Amino acid sequence: MAGWMAHRWGVLRELLAVALFVVGLGATAVWIVFGTWFAVIGSVRALQFIIAWLR
Repeated sequence: MAGWMAHRWGVLRELLAVALFVVGLGATAVWIVFGTWFAVIGSVRALQFIIAWLR
């Protein structure tokens, strides 16, 4: 009985680790996409500002 419970907890721990890994990957992908998006928007705004200031 104890061995079966330990095995079940081991499986649950593995599933939890995999779930956390997948969530981490998803969060990283979202972070990269949003970071790139804001960087592009910020660069465009900065370029527009510089061009307007130079005129």
